[in-house]
Parts: sequence; C-alpha cells; structure tokens
Amino acid sequence: TVAIMLILFGIAFIIVETMHHGKKAKVRTIEGIDYKLAAYIGLFQLIAAIFPGTSRSGATIVGALILGVSRTVAAEYTFFLAVPVMFGASLLKGVKFLLHNSMTSQEGIILLVGMLVAFVVSLFVIRFLMGYIKKHDFKVFGWYRIALGILVLVYFLLGYALYAMLNSVCGATVSRAEDLNSAMMPTVLISVISFYAAFMVMFLPDEGLKR
Repeated sequence: TVAIMLILFGIAFIIVETMHHGKKAKVRTIEGIDYKLAAYIGLFQLIAAIFPGTSRSGATIVGALILGVSRTVAAEYTFFLAVPVMFGASLLKGVKFLLHNSMTSQEGIILLVGMLVAFVVSLFVIRFLMGYIKKHDFKVFGWYRIALGILVLVYFLLGYALYAMLNSVCGATVSRAEDLNSAMMPTVLISVISFYAAFMVMFLPDEGLKR
C-alpha cells in the first residue's frame, strides 16, 4: 500500500502540474484562502490519514493546486497547517512521557537544545524550499515519489522471491515438512547478520570501516 500510494501521488503531482502549467492561479495570497476553501483543502488531508504512504503535505499541496491555489501559497499553507499538528502531537507525547516517567535536569537541557537546533535548521530548510518552489514546479517531487515507490516494490518483490527460492532449496534437502524450519534456520541467521552488518557499515561514522 505504501509503495502504491507513493507512485499514485507522484503521478498526481505530475498531472496536476501539467494541467495548471501556464494557467493563472485564482488564489495567490494566504489571505485569499477563506474558511470554505480551507475546509476543502483539509478534506484532502484525510487521504493521508486513510492510506499509508500518502504524504500529508503532499495531499494538501495537490488539493490546493486543484482548487486553484498558487504553488507558493499552497506550500506556505501546508507549513502553517503543520504547526498545530506537530505542536499538539509533541505536547501529547510529552505529557504522556512525564505522567509515567521522570526527567532529569540534564535530560531537559538536552531536549531544549535539540528543539532549538531543529527550529533553526528548519528555518533554513523552509527558506531554501520556498525559494526553490518560486522558480520550479513540483514535478521533481512527483518523479521522486514514483522512483521511491518502484524501489520499494522491487525490494519487497525480490525479498519474497529470494525467500521462496531459499525455502524451496531447503525444502528439497529434508524429507519431512517438520524439518523445514530447522533447515531454514542457518539461512535466516545469515540473512539477519548480513542485514545488520550492512546497516552498521552504512551508518557508523567510522569512515575506515566503510573502506
């Protein structure tokens, strides 16, 4: 479902951008979004809540573009919508954590520093993204989602195919079905160890290990 929705919304980005190419947007300022239009845009967010793999911001932007909102205003409005959602979710998690756990002063300082760094970095990222959107369209994001969705599909299809092949090979080496799990155990262990080894090589900061 995740891979399919990645591909479908990537296609939606490309189609909507193609349809609106050269057309003048009806709404070109944040102030132009009234309550009725905001409610319609909000309905598109339900798609992200129902279908896994659908980006909340992506659904909002696609919906806003379809309803005649300019590309820049759609992106700005998406960021504004994220503020109460992220604040509410963070507040809820914080309250739940404090109700069942205690926080030391050192942990509180670390949390505040992390929040400050995230805030400063987000300002630079949003500024860069808004500058990019003013000069370019969303097609590149559409192609990105399509490529990512295809990669996810290929990954799982190859994984299932490899597992089925190994299952067949191991099954041919045993005479009873009850012995299949025992025959598969070394293969499963090797796969798990290989996965974690690859993960550590990719993400450990030790560059010498990668070499």
